[in-house]
Amino acid sequence: MRRRLALLLPFLPRPAAAQVLRGPPPLRLIVPFAAGSGADTTAQIIAPPLGAALGRTILVENRPGGRGIPGAEAVARAVPDGQTLGLCDTAPLGMAPLVDRPPYDADRDFTHIALVAETPTVLLVPANSRFPALENYLRAGRSWARGLTYGSPMVGSLQHLQGETLARLTGARLAHVAYRGTGAALQDLANGQVDSLLVPLSSAMPALHAGQARALALSGPAPDEGLPGVPTFAALGFGPLTATSWMGLSGPAGLPPALVTRVNAATNEMLAQPEVAQRLRAAGLTPPPQPLDPPAYRQLVLDFQAAWRPVPASMPPIARRTSPA
Repeated sequence: MRRRLALLLPFLPRPAAAQVLRGPPPLRLIVPFAAGSGADTTAQIIAPPLGAALGRTILVENRPGGRGIPGAEAVARAVPDGQTLGLCDTAPLGMAPLVDRPPYDADRDFTHIALVAETPTVLLVPANSRFPALENYLRAGRSWARGLTYGSPMVGSLQHLQGETLARLTGARLAHVAYRGTGAALQDLANGQVDSLLVPLSSAMPALHAGQARALALSGPAPDEGLPGVPTFAALGFGPLTATSWMGLSGPAGLPPALVTRVNAATNEMLAQPEVAQRLRAAGLTPPPQPLDPPAYRQLVLDFQAAWRPVPASMPPIARRTSPA
C-alpha cells in the first residue's frame, strides 16, 4: 500500500497553498492604529491598487496602541528586505520624538519612501451647539467661568498642541481632554460630555456626514472641497495653527535603494489614478499635489518636527492621563 501511494504522489493535485508559495510572498503593511482609524481607512484604499502596481499581495496588519509607537517600532525593527513596510503618520514619526522618548530614531531607524496623503485638523462642536462660528466659541472660552473643554485623539498629538496654541493666541480657557483615539471622543461630543474636539478631518468625516457634529474651522492651508463654507484658521487670523497630519510609506533603515525607488514610483503612479484620489478625498484625505521622491518625503518629516518642536518645549510637562474611554 505504501509503495502504491508513493507511486501516485507525483500525479495527485497539489494544495492551493503550495501553489501560492511559488510566487512572491505577501507584503506586510503595518498600520500603527486600530481597524477603522483614519490610517487604516487609508491603508484599505491604497493596498489593492498599490499591490497591483507592485505585482504583490499586500496584507494590512493593524498594530494599535501606545499612540502609534509600538507599530512604528515594529516597522523600524523589521528585516530590511522589502517584505515589511509601514503606513506611519504624524503621531509616531512627527510628534512622538518631540513629546516622548520612543524606542527609535524617527529619521535614523527608518527609510521614508513616499507621502500618501494629508488631512487637516478640524474643530468640531456638537450639531446642536450654540456656537455658529469660531468667534462665538472663543468668546465663550474667554467669558465663561469654567471655560471650554476640547478633546483630542491623544496626549501630545498635533491636535493637542494646536488646541494649546489656540488658547495662547486668543486668551480663551480651553481645557484639554485626551482620548485613546477618536471613536470615544466623537461619542462624547455627541453626548455633550465635551464642548468641542480637535481631530483629523479623515476621522471626523463619518460624524459630519451623519449630522452629528459641525465644523467651525480647519487647519489646512486652504479650505477643503468636502466642507464648503468652513474657513481655515489662517483665514480667521490664526496662522500658527496651520498644519496637516500626514501619512506615508516607510520601512526599516537599510532598504535596497532600487526597491525604494520602485515603491516610490508605484505609489505616486497609484495616487495619480483618479479613482484612488477620489476615494481618498471622500475620506477627508488629500493626495500630494505633486509627487515627492524619498528624500523630499524624509525632509517633510524633519521640517514638521522642526516647526512644532518649540510648542511642547514651552508648555508645562504634558499630562499623561487619558480619559477612561
